[in-house]
Amino acid sequence: MAANKVLVPAVCALAGFAVGAFLFPGMYSYGTEKGVTYRVNRITGVEQYASSKGWVSQQEMMAETVSSAFGGLRSGFETMAGATSNSSPSGVAVTK
Repeated sequence: MAANKVLVPAVCALAGFAVGAFLFPGMYSYGTEKGVTYRVNRITGVEQYASSKGWVSQQEMMAETVSSAFGGLRSGFETMAGATSNSSPSGVAVTK
């Protein structure tokens, strides 16, 4: 009986310390590398990167980077496509 009075609080304190070791510094570990801010979940190990849409995975970050790099070209192509959709290659207007 005397062992239970000491053992139970000791086990509870140890469990509390183990949980606190993960939660005290926060759920995420943050860092910056080559100008890109990222965070890593301390429990699952999932990496996420800061972007204009919030925290995203690496694949979403790459897609956003590519779309922003070529985003200006897209509107130019759409304008060109709209301008040439009513004409034929010979320059004679086609009526529908």
